[in-house]
Amino acid sequence: MEDFRRLVEQAKLEGKEYSAWHMPAEEPARVTGLPMRVGLGAWSGVLPEDEVHVHLGNHAMPSTALFLIAPFQEAVHDGRITLVGPDIPRLPAGSVPFALAVVGWGAGLTPDQIKELRRGLQLTDQIEGFAQRSALREVRFTLSRDLFEKGASFRHIGQAFLHFYRTQYPGLLQAVEVVFLTASTVAVAALRRMAESIRDEMATSWRARLAQKAKARDDCEFEWECEECEYQRVCEELRDIIRLREDLSNG
Repeated sequence: MEDFRRLVEQAKLEGKEYSAWHMPAEEPARVTGLPMRVGLGAWSGVLPEDEVHVHLGNHAMPSTALFLIAPFQEAVHDGRITLVGPDIPRLPAGSVPFALAVVGWGAGLTPDQIKELRRGLQLTDQIEGFAQRSALREVRFTLSRDLFEKGASFRHIGQAFLHFYRTQYPGLLQAVEVVFLTASTVAVAALRRMAESIRDEMATSWRARLAQKAKARDDCEFEWECEECEYQRVCEELRDIIRLREDLSNG
């Protein structure tokens, strides 16, 4: 979290252009008055190239999306939407560097719950005109020309994300904020490396959890796992016998 905050503050100092808005926590379902439809099935999720106003990341411009778990609730500016860089009305047609970060905190989150929260960044049809185009480890987005012409702001998209996380995961998160970067190629590239590191750590942790669930003996025919087995003592004796036979054979 400290590295993330430092990168965002550095981008603010370098670009000298940022905005901040706040959506009160007591209004989790308020999405009226937005210039686009919001919610599951709000639109097709498909944005043809001739309807794109700007690419938020491409082969030449870095982009990323990451979900960060704060170490404690006070480390999250609950309900805040921060934009570092120009807002949608001032984005040039073409492509810009882009980072989307959701920061959340919840009491007693499990690894599976955190994985589910991070999966929430994989947009399909939730925010009209804001489409995700990703390939392998590259996360990219596009904004529609219609959204641009309606005068949409990242405040509106941030509000949609807050709405989504507050309504889809009400029992998991007690605090959530959203941060966008549309400037500072260096900061976006650093955040992309951070996102990749988080994914690698999750993959390593997941493999370790799977390894713990593996049976201690390949010839075991019980359906349950070792830690739930009432025959652990007998199994340990059998493993000792198997090990002794292998040593004698190798000797």
